[in-house]
Amino acid sequence: MSVSARAAFLILSVLCLSCQRPQVESPPPVPLTFAIAPGHVIAATLWPPQSNENAQNILILTPVAMDAEAVARLARRLAAYDYQVLSVQAPACKDSTMVEWPLLLQQLAAGMPALSATRKDGLVWLGIQQPPCPTVEDTLFRAVLYMTDVEILTRCCRDTTGLDSLKTAYGMIIPAAAPLESTPDLLRWLRSPENLVWLATEHAPLKVMESDMEPIVGRKAQLFFDRYLKGRR
Repeated sequence: MSVSARAAFLILSVLCLSCQRPQVESPPPVPLTFAIAPGHVIAATLWPPQSNENAQNILILTPVAMDAEAVARLARRLAAYDYQVLSVQAPACKDSTMVEWPLLLQQLAAGMPALSATRKDGLVWLGIQQPPCPTVEDTLFRAVLYMTDVEILTRCCRDTTGLDSLKTAYGMIIPAAAPLESTPDLLRWLRSPENLVWLATEHAPLKVMESDMEPIVGRKAQLFFDRYLKGRR
């Protein structure tokens, strides 16, 4: 190898290394509990960010049946990119002792300290069956990402009333065997076609995080929140 070729190779190597995120050990997770109603407590895990510089909060809600290690891998990934992540197993039952979704989300968000002067919180509905529909009235979260079944497309996102005042960014990851139909109304909710991700699979959302598609979910979540919570492209 000539001197010039060797020099070019070294420069390219340095540039590639500079683009990689340093491998710094993230702080360990912290187990928490939340009393959401008299006599009813739910478990949670707080994943501190690798760095507090421009760190923002992300709440992940999962079914109790979702694989805990798969959720931990997603939380670790986001924490490594400077997000404080609160992972919560959502209540599985609905009875008179349970709070409604809006109140539950307010309680959980209040349990996450602000890490920057301008607080911007994100939310992930990870495999929750029939999660609440997107709403123009949501002022609690700056960005909300769904990973759920295709039923949400027929149940939600048809009413575009008030979308001109929408402040929350929405994204959807939909596992489905058949291709998705991207309608004009849906695109108005999602702002951009890139905020709709179709995973061509027979896996139910609950099992996607245990499949080889898990890294796709993690990468999309990171990019989505980087864009809408930190203003990165």
